Amino acid sequence: MRRRRLIVMLGGAAAAWPSAGFAQGAGRPRRIAVLMGVKGDDTEGQGRLDALRAGLQERGWVDGETAKLEVYWAGGEIARIRALVTEIVAASPDIVVVNGTAAASSLHQATQTIPVIFVLVADPVGLGCIDSLGRPGGNMTGFTFFDPPLVGKWFQLLKEVSPGIAFTSLIFNPETAGFYYKFLEGLPGLGSQIKLAPVHGVTEVEGVLAELAKSPGSSVIVGADPFNVVHGREIVALAERFQLPAVYIYRQLALDGGLMAYGPDTFDAFHRTADYVDRVLRGAKPADLPAQAPAKYDFVVNARTARKLGLAFSPSLLARADEVLE
Repeated sequence: MRRRRLIVMLGGAAAAWPSAGFAQGAGRPRRIAVLMGVKGDDTEGQGRLDALRAGLQERGWVDGETAKLEVYWAGGEIARIRALVTEIVAASPDIVVVNGTAAASSLHQATQTIPVIFVLVADPVGLGCIDSLGRPGGNMTGFTFFDPPLVGKWFQLLKEVSPGIAFTSLIFNPETAGFYYKFLEGLPGLGSQIKLAPVHGVTEVEGVLAELAKSPGSSVIVGADPFNVVHGREIVALAERFQLPAVYIYRQLALDGGLMAYGPDTFDAFHRTADYVDRVLRGAKPADLPAQAPAKYDFVVNARTARKLGLAFSPSLLARADEVLE
């Protein structure tokens, strides 16, 4: 395996502690609610939380000492997201970190007063969470996940791996990732080749992939969606079972056996989120902090899976990969 990746450590240099005169309500840890759209018992979810904790510790916010992290896991379920939003707003923390588009939208509807930093959110302007990327306004700002052109990039990668691919289906749950309907409208010329495949459970995913497998030249995109994180390993297994080339946004799913993954580094996004949490806790307003796009992307290819599918990565594609799983 060839690997180039930032490793975030929880230990290391001494943290720069907040000054005693800074903390509003001095003598108590600042309460940071963290609403995660995914599950807490998988690698992706824990990696995201660890990266946030590390970034906070680097800035002097040590959980259990200067800060208290109150972590909520929604498990990719829209009903649980809404229930947890109600619980968090009622608890009135000092600040909320919210992960995922559906969760950010729900929180925006629930409060315009508690400071909120969102992370891995698609189209926060279109959702109405912020006025613009440069001038968010209101009580929310944060870090976006990806833009519509990435969908086209995924399709091009699939065709590069398998030139016979003529079309693809994008798997998503409309309850947690309904933004894809709008995204596809922004891809003129690709509407006939990229089809949306809304699903609500793994059984529906299986049905979609079974139908795709009947058509030569078909492929699969597994994009940003907490549903796809929670059920990622099952989706990877189904894609292999039906011998379908697939591309994923999450690096972890390539590590779990997916053909390839290309998308923003989720751990890096959470690590960067700590900076905005720190700045707001020190007195900055979310309205004045520009929303930021991803700074680091991962491209991972799984040569083992390619061989199982009878495919091979070209030398130029392998040269572009950050990780090659042999």
